[in-house]
Amino acid sequence: DNLQALPIASVPIRSDTGRHQTAVLSIPCCCEHGWRALRIAGRLIFMTGVLSTLTALLAAAQIPVFAVSTYNTDYILTHATDFDRTICAL
Repeated sequence: DNLQALPIASVPIRSDTGRHQTAVLSIPCCCEHGWRALRIAGRLIFMTGVLSTLTALLAAAQIPVFAVSTYNTDYILTHATDFDRTICAL
């Protein structure tokens, strides 16, 4: 699909060569419905491998995911049609 994007910010950056450039941050102008989210319970600060362990289980069950990591916890999003299989795989 050819997505249109709305620019939200311009950020000046300096490359390794010392050249100044501008990175433009944008938001895609479309929305896909039908996702379900799982929040990893508890605080994961300084814990490594949690998300990779869970996504490996889902990969073995051939369930596509979209993962989001934050400072406090992680989220795994799956299509609603795959949600029951996701629960069983985990």
